[in-house]
Amino acid sequence: MPAGFATEVLSSLDEFGDFSKALTPVHTTTRLTRSVLVNFRRSTNRKPSKEVVAIDLDRRLRLCCQLPFGVLQGTDLVSSLSIVIAYNNLPEQLETTLVSLLENRPADCEIIVAHSGNYADPYDLTDEVRFVDLASNQRLADLLNAGVAAANSDVVHILECGIEATEGWCSEALEAFEDSEVASVSPVIFDRQRPERILATGVVYGTSGTCGVRGGGRRLRRSHARIAGPTKQAAFYRAASLRAIGGFTGDVGPDLLAVDVAVSLQQLGLRTVFEPSSILLGAAVTTPMSAISRGKYAERLFARHAASHRWLPSLLSHPWTFLVDVVRSFPSPQVAGVILGRLLAWFTMSGILKNRISSDEALEWLADEANSEQHVSLNLELSVTESSEKQTADLLPLRRAG
Repeated sequence: MPAGFATEVLSSLDEFGDFSKALTPVHTTTRLTRSVLVNFRRSTNRKPSKEVVAIDLDRRLRLCCQLPFGVLQGTDLVSSLSIVIAYNNLPEQLETTLVSLLENRPADCEIIVAHSGNYADPYDLTDEVRFVDLASNQRLADLLNAGVAAANSDVVHILECGIEATEGWCSEALEAFEDSEVASVSPVIFDRQRPERILATGVVYGTSGTCGVRGGGRRLRRSHARIAGPTKQAAFYRAASLRAIGGFTGDVGPDLLAVDVAVSLQQLGLRTVFEPSSILLGAAVTTPMSAISRGKYAERLFARHAASHRWLPSLLSHPWTFLVDVVRSFPSPQVAGVILGRLLAWFTMSGILKNRISSDEALEWLADEANSEQHVSLNLELSVTESSEKQTADLLPLRRAG
């Protein structure tokens, strides 16, 4: 371990601590320090061969399968957390994520894997994992929406294949949802190969249509908490809020769907919390995408949310974002693709905007959902009261006789 690494981590936490306390009800720095140091020690060991990794993964998965169902997963029909994973056709990455979840998950949660009929479940995990089998060639948004629809809990945790959970990663994140205005919680993702390096703390979005992932560096700073919402790699959502906006949309592509959700939830007046003690491990990866698709999806994202930021300021500032995107691609042949993609997006925009759920519709749905829950709760309380009164009436003759 490099000299001074522990001191650097502690000083980073001290710098970030006061601000993070203002963001979340509970803040624990010891778990972050311990997790970072433990994972850093692991990364400094000699890297095993692919064959050894495969054998170890197989052993750990089979060991988890030998445990009784009730040991790892709660038996209640309604869990406190539903973990949803969209299968990406890479079984090693999915199984890496499943191993980390089975080893670290809380007792009362469920794991849902949505796939396009292309995962054979070689370890027979059906007692521990619920598989949602869809038709072939489904988009990422479709898989995620199917997983959310199958979830039984009030909080849904989206995880990308290849992301690894750590001990106690969801405790403080779940506590944040005690605030009714919180619609999402964003964890921090560290680099699996270099655990002292921050990969992502969330996504950002600007009025002009600029967007990206917040992250980088080795120290948690105030800027890491200035986010619009969590990333598609790892995110906690209140299920009702996610359903109110219509879930994830494939109209903006796989890379920007989390940004679209983040901005949509902001438009409802709901908040995102950054939880630095919720730690996950991942790798820096990029989705292969043509320049035309990249430009098309970026333009669609802007059009979907320009009205919420006032059309005039958005339209006046957007050309600068367009120009920056073109300059970054220059002198690559992708320049033509970026320009063409952004122009083509407007020819299909009417249908995309027509299918979008407005903020008013989403708020009305949330209000109806809240009223329905209150009605169910009231009926439950009346039922309990009536039952208690009946038991008391049945006991009165006995008491009088005594």
